[in-house]
Amino acid sequence: MSDYVKKTPGSKALFERAEKVLPAGVSYGIRDIAPHPFYVKSAKGVKLTDVDGNVYKDYWVGHGALILGHAPDAIIDAVAEQIRDGTHIGFSHFLEVELAERIVDMVPSAEMVRYTSSGTEANMYVSRLARAYTGRMKMAKIEGGWHGGYDSLHVGVHAPFDIPESAGLNPKTTEDTVVV
Repeated sequence: MSDYVKKTPGSKALFERAEKVLPAGVSYGIRDIAPHPFYVKSAKGVKLTDVDGNVYKDYWVGHGALILGHAPDAIIDAVAEQIRDGTHIGFSHFLEVELAERIVDMVPSAEMVRYTSSGTEANMYVSRLARAYTGRMKMAKIEGGWHGGYDSLHVGVHAPFDIPESAGLNPKTTEDTVVV
């Protein structure tokens, strides 16, 4: 641990600043790492570089969402092109139809597509859909798995696995969640 502290003085200083303006010094509870998190300055592929110049191999890669790694050139080019064409349009866009058609073509069991803004939102909707379809209220959730901040699934992330993940969760909300 002392090597980590010696190698991350910039991150320690940022954490001390963060503790004054962010609860627990982090913007997201899962980033609460003792004695302090490292702060990333840049990322490319599967490599992260922190504010102190330390390089890490990223096995988490954006919570598992960045299957192409960080900052792939093809994605940077496509995003830059789209930025020139407009961002956060707020209306239906032709590309959402094209993408949905591609997904439906590539995933035979996907008859239709619903876009969401986050994994939490996706899990909230799929939980509601599953309950409506089956008529059953109980859900299974993987022990140690993170399924977002949705109350019903915010249990069993850290040991002890049989209690809600944080204060403020109504125990009745999670009693139909079975951690497996």
